[in-house]
Amino acid sequence: MSPKISWSAFIYTKTYKVDYRIIAHPDDFNDDKKKWVTSHIKEVNTAITLQSLSRPEELLQRVFLSDRQHYVFGVLCNLRKLLTENERNDLAAKYLSQADENAKNLTVDNKYRRVAFAFLGYVIQRTPDCPELPPIRFDIDIFKPLCEYICHKWLEETQNPPIFLPYNIEESPEWLFEPSPQLDDLPTLNTNPSGLQLHPGTESYTQQLWMSAALCDKPQTLWIGQLPGNPNPESILVSSVPEISILESRFFNIALPNIDTQKIYSKQPQGSIEITPATPESQPTHDGNPLNCLVREIEKLKNISSLFIPKELQESIEKLEIKVSELQNENRKKDEKIAELESKVSEFKEEYKDILKKIKIEQIKSQE
Repeated sequence: MSPKISWSAFIYTKTYKVDYRIIAHPDDFNDDKKKWVTSHIKEVNTAITLQSLSRPEELLQRVFLSDRQHYVFGVLCNLRKLLTENERNDLAAKYLSQADENAKNLTVDNKYRRVAFAFLGYVIQRTPDCPELPPIRFDIDIFKPLCEYICHKWLEETQNPPIFLPYNIEESPEWLFEPSPQLDDLPTLNTNPSGLQLHPGTESYTQQLWMSAALCDKPQTLWIGQLPGNPNPESILVSSVPEISILESRFFNIALPNIDTQKIYSKQPQGSIEITPATPESQPTHDGNPLNCLVREIEKLKNISSLFIPKELQESIEKLEIKVSELQNENRKKDEKIAELESKVSEFKEEYKDILKKIKIEQIKSQE
């Protein structure tokens, strides 16, 4: 008999007027479980965003997470990547018919800024009936139905509570799992939290990784990534930008472009990873920004204690994160104010350029 599957959903995104947040999650998720999922989502988004000034949201990212209670798997991308224009229009017609025309576009916010990404994922309870998953479909279409939850929260004016989703119980739903998977010679995944294993990023190989993750009977974390420009993975691993150093990744396994063979790295107690004997030249350096240094040190604390973290330490780390976030927000507001003033100066110079030119000519003549 096919195992009974209890499934729900986890969705993290930005909406028309409200910033990024969890908009839907299973009804049995506590704060720790929600942070476990969002920390991995944020790590992927930070890595792809800071790799390039292009549009990394167009690149589809896959994430698989599991612990002793749950499996979480989903995609991270802009909705343009997941839904066709007709599909987006159909959702708007169904759920947003009373909204302003601008608000019917699910890919931009009320300030015409692109909504960089949404994480759309399924959650399955790990039960005696389901100690391991059947191989999950690699087809991204399985995540399309979750976009409806975004529509339900799209027009909120404030950060309201998320949607608490009960579990649906089905016997191995065919829409979610591969009907006739090829299970021969599947790749082996790293299950050691103190290690990081890199894998080739080819589509055929990553499909096998996706199945291996589902069949793994131990806690597992896997990121199947695409990066702007397909950079050399080694250059990412030794990145001098602290926030995107995969050396301190929460993931046990990462598949990236330009990797030809499996590579295993060992995390060191201080939170870094040793590829070859460490030398001063190979150590990440700070960019001189004190806030970035603080972010890096906090990330080290979180990575070192990512498995069995005492409650008091977790609370202390969270307080530090809040303080740093407040400082970053203050700096961001200052930068926005400066940009606004610079824009006004440019507009003034453009409006009065003829008068300013005459004044400058007169100044030159007077100096002669």
